[in-house]
Amino acid sequence: MRGVSPGSYFLTAQSTVGGQPYSAHVPIQVGAADLEGLDLHLMPPMEISGQVRIEGKTADKLSTLNVVLENGGRMNMPGDGTRDDGTFVMHGLEPSVYQISVTDPPDLYLKAVRWADRDVMQSGLDLTQGAGESKLVVVMSANGGQIEGEVSDDQSAAVADGTVALIPSSGTPSKSLCRFAQTGANGRFHMQAIAPGSYKLFAWQEVDPNQVMYDPDFLKPFDSQAQSVEISEGSQKSVQLTLIKQ
Repeated sequence: MRGVSPGSYFLTAQSTVGGQPYSAHVPIQVGAADLEGLDLHLMPPMEISGQVRIEGKTADKLSTLNVVLENGGRMNMPGDGTRDDGTFVMHGLEPSVYQISVTDPPDLYLKAVRWADRDVMQSGLDLTQGAGESKLVVVMSANGGQIEGEVSDDQSAAVADGTVALIPSSGTPSKSLCRFAQTGANGRFHMQAIAPGSYKLFAWQEVDPNQVMYDPDFLKPFDSQAQSVEISEGSQKSVQLTLIKQ
């Protein structure tokens, strides 16, 4: 392949073997230098099993939590959902690297994801070499932090129907760590089930959440207008935010 612009890509190969689809998906980073010697190992669709666990006191049932594996805009969920004991099975997964999230109730946050005794919450679940016999363990926690606050403009007037975004201070924003909230008529907002860590708070009148999470350059011009906040387990923070001018 010639003339490929620099950037992050997935190199994909597909074929049919014995009437069954085989595929390979390898993440690559294209820069100024040529990439050579890339190997794509075609594999059939695979199956993985796992279990969801909850730390802390909550009224939520394990069967209401669905694990989601996402890659390139494609989402995979357990075909039969999550059982009462938290176990689940996913079928038809292509060999690729998947980001993990959970369709969770508002009072739980994703604390850890383990695969073969490795934490893969940030790195993603790598199935490019197969699944083997490992099981996916997803840990949710009811001990998240909370933030409440108010958004005002440069004239100190309350901002109604604004969007507040909570984004991790370092690393690539993770869907499981980001939080969004709308302000009420009095400019106030509330966020809960926040994972412990360092964050930045941004407030816009209107913004596309997908741009915030997936465009690495979008936040750079607004960084100086963000407010930093530290969250620990069970903490409660109160903040005053100023609306970002766009």
